[in-house]
Amino acid sequence: MIEKFEDKYVIKYLDIDKTGYANPNSIIDYMQEASSMHGEVTGCSVQYMMEKEFVWILIEKCVNIYDLPKLDEYITVRTWSCGNKGLYAYRKYEVYNKDNKLIANANSKWIMYSTSRKRPIKIDEETMKLYYTVGDISDEGFIHFEDDKQYDKITKQTVYYKDVDTNWHMNNKKYIRLAIESMDSNFLDTHMLEKYSVKYIKQLLYTDKYNICMKKISDTEYMYYINQDNESKNNCEIYIKWKQK
Repeated sequence: MIEKFEDKYVIKYLDIDKTGYANPNSIIDYMQEASSMHGEVTGCSVQYMMEKEFVWILIEKCVNIYDLPKLDEYITVRTWSCGNKGLYAYRKYEVYNKDNKLIANANSKWIMYSTSRKRPIKIDEETMKLYYTVGDISDEGFIHFEDDKQYDKITKQTVYYKDVDTNWHMNNKKYIRLAIESMDSNFLDTHMLEKYSVKYIKQLLYTDKYNICMKKISDTEYMYYINQDNESKNNCEIYIKWKQK
C-alpha cells in the first residue's frame, strides 16, 4: 500500500506563459493528474468507480504557490489521503522543483457521488481501505466571504463541450481559469497567483449559461462568484490572493 504517491512531470511549452515560467494553471493540472494516478495504483481506478457507480467530486481546495518552474524543468508532485470525516474525504499535495524545493502545496476536500442516484453518498469503508492515510484531517486554508451581490465586474459565459468532464459537468480546474482570465491583461502582466481557495457548491452542466462576478477586496485580493441568472445560490466561490511578479 502506497503511503504517499509521487510522480515527476516536465514543464512543456504549452505549460508556460510569455515570461517563460509555468502558468499556475499547469501546476494545478499536474496536481489533478497525480491524484488520478494515485487512485489508479491503489485500486480506486476509473473502472472500479464505474463498477461501484460513483465518482469523487471536489468540494473545496486551497492552493499556495511559492515559486514557478521554467520551461523543460522537472517537478515532483506528491499527494496523499488524510482519511475521511463524515461525508468528506481529505487529500493534500506538495510540489517540488528540480532542486527539491517546495514550490506549491494544497489541501482539498471531496465527496463520494453516486452516478446512479445523482447525489452524495456515505463513503464506504471498502474504498477508504484502498488508501493509506497520512497526517491529520484539516480545513486549513479554506476561505469564504459573504456575497453581498455588489460586484466590480461581471462577465457572461457558456459551458462548452470542451469544458466538461466525464460527468458532463464543467471540470473543476476550469473555474480557476475563468477567474484568472476575467482579469485584464495589464493586471496579469504584472501579477501572479499566490494563493487561492475555492468552494464548489452547485454543478454547471453542458450548455449552461453563467456569470463570473468579480469583487475587489484589496489591491491584491479578489473574490469571484460564479452563478446563473435568477439563481439564489452561487455555483462556485473563489478567493484569490495575487502578488507582484
